[in-house]
Formats: sequence, C-alpha cells, structure tokens
Amino acid sequence: AIAAHLAGRLGLPADPAEVIVTTGGQQALDLLIRCEVLPGQPVAVEDPTFPGVLDALHRAGARVIGLPAGAGLDLGRLEHVVRTHRPAMVYLIPTHHNPTGLVMPSADRRRVARLAAAHPGTLFIDDMTLAELPLGDGEPPPPLAALAPGQPNLVSVGSLSKLYWGGLRTGWIRASAGL
Repeated sequence: AIAAHLAGRLGLPADPAEVIVTTGGQQALDLLIRCEVLPGQPVAVEDPTFPGVLDALHRAGARVIGLPAGAGLDLGRLEHVVRTHRPAMVYLIPTHHNPTGLVMPSADRRRVARLAAAHPGTLFIDDMTLAELPLGDGEPPPPLAALAPGQPNLVSVGSLSKLYWGGLRTGWIRASAGL
C-alpha cells in the first residue's frame, strides 16, 4: 500500500520490495543511521534541521557537518562538503523543510540527484515526512529519487502521522532492495 501510495500520489516509483515499514519516520531515520553510519564518520545535514535526526546521529557517534540552510541550502557548499569530506550520509528535507518550511526548487533537486550519482558511496536521504502537507501554493517538486530512478544511494523516508493522524505511528523507508 505504501509503494502504491508513493508511486501514485508522489510520482516516486516504488516496488513493495523497496519499502520497509517502520513505527514512524523517526524510527526510519534511526535505522538508516545505525545501519549505515559508523562512529566518527561524517554526515552532512542542513542547519537548522530536524532535531530528531541530530539526536540519532549523536547516539551513533557521527561527526555532524552542518550546512547553513536558513535561506535555502547552498548547493555549492554541499558539493564541496561531499567532495572533500566524503560523508557516509547527506540528510535533506527538500519539501517543507523542518523548521524553515522552505521548498527546494526543482533545478536544485536535479543538481542533488546528479551529485548523488557522482558519489555512489554517500547515502542521500530525502525526508518526505512533511512533503504531502498542503502548506504551499501548488504541488511541490518531485522527490529526489523520482528524478533519478534506480539510483541506489537516493533513499526516501516518510511517515503517515503528519498527513493522516498523529497517533498513526507508521513510517517507511524506500530504498534499493539491497539496502
């Protein structure tokens, strides 16, 4: 059902074998971090960002690299950080960023997808937890993974609790079957 929802409503191709159901978006992030980030490894995040991901990164012993994003993410800086620090993970909230509310433009999303293709050893996380909320004008741009189908290091996470009901602790990870 989640795979069909992602494909139909968000234009994100998803096979049921690519979806892991979790008990909320926070558990999805925590699982990815615990499985993919070793103590001391760098992880790039927008600054400010969702505090829950920072808690999980600190528990994992990650070395957090903040990328100023108060007025929108500086993609040149992101590219520099990925090239020089080779982070294990890049965590982004492209749609209705928490806490700024900003929406990353389509051209910037395509640039991030190209960056992910150029750096297959870095996992790029698209947190879509707030993506479907009707907070802006019109439809938001497509998810990162929809811009580069089959790109194994573009992973999406989300939750149904913000969209449908806060008590519905159902989240998901959409990733390549190997991950």
